[in-house]
Amino acid sequence: MNGDTTTQPETEQAEVQDSEEPESQQVIPDEYSGWLAMRTNIPRRWKRRWVHLKECQLQYGNSENEHLSKHIDVTGAQVAESNIDKKKNAFRMKPQDKKRPYYFNAETEDSKKQWMQAICYAAVVKDGSHSQACLIQ
Repeated sequence: MNGDTTTQPETEQAEVQDSEEPESQQVIPDEYSGWLAMRTNIPRRWKRRWVHLKECQLQYGNSENEHLSKHIDVTGAQVAESNIDKKKNAFRMKPQDKKRPYYFNAETEDSKKQWMQAICYAAVVKDGSHSQACLIQ
């Protein structure tokens, strides 16, 4: 996590299925886990958190071995790249039912894209349909 500045993101329509692979070959996991830095609300600093996305719930805690009691409903969430605090791999998630956005920073660009896609996918498939599109800004 370094202080490189990122450019403003462009808005793009991202299909849940990758257009380069046939739908039958696209595998999007039902669960996704890993380490992310998460920006605290007060005071505004970054803390490393174990994050687990299952269905439409994003759970997080201090360790992958602890019970993850904190959770965020990602149904209808908006996901966008961010350059908050000049973090290179930061992204923002604004849940539909919350006023404040949540900020995350991944270790790599690829990890950031994977997390954004997984959250976006989870945000639109609560009804069980895998044919919807999600918007990554």
